[in-house]
Amino acid sequence: MRTSAALAAALLFLVSAPLSSAQPRADQHLDLEVEPLAYAFGGAGGHVGLQVGAWKYEIEAFRLEVPASLHGNDGFKASPRGVEIHAERLLGEGSGGFYLGPEVGLVRLDLTHNASGRGEQHTRYSVGVRGGYTWYPGLGNLYLSPVVGVSYTLNGDDVTIGGDTFESAPIGPWGTIGIGWSFSR
Repeated sequence: MRTSAALAAALLFLVSAPLSSAQPRADQHLDLEVEPLAYAFGGAGGHVGLQVGAWKYEIEAFRLEVPASLHGNDGFKASPRGVEIHAERLLGEGSGGFYLGPEVGLVRLDLTHNASGRGEQHTRYSVGVRGGYTWYPGLGNLYLSPVVGVSYTLNGDDVTIGGDTFESAPIGPWGTIGIGWSFSR
């Protein structure tokens, strides 16, 4: 576990340290964003972000139902809900364009064994990197932001319920799209 945490910390440092020497910007604004894919998967998701110069700081909350076709464990219902904190380095001018940065998360994973109806809750901690693009289509301060990332779950052990095992993958790629509104862009 210590080795995993040290590797995760080193990865976050390597990703963010070279980017921190960029020139500061004058722009500062708040934004609100929702994630339609979370709603499509029976949940909800959104975040509040604050851009200060070339960095954007966000806190995100989400909940969804992950289909077995995505988590790969037939016979289980998986419902994560959690909070993540992101620090994104904006790579272009202004508030649009490409971005990249680290994230940390706290997730409560509700697992239900379909055959027995038994369920368990597991708290998981994750670190990762994310990158995406913010595009303003010309409708005021409305923006679209496709984003992809990879997360490493620090304590993602397999779980056995009712004689069947839910196999956890410690490394998980993911992607989504955000629809948001910037204030004072």
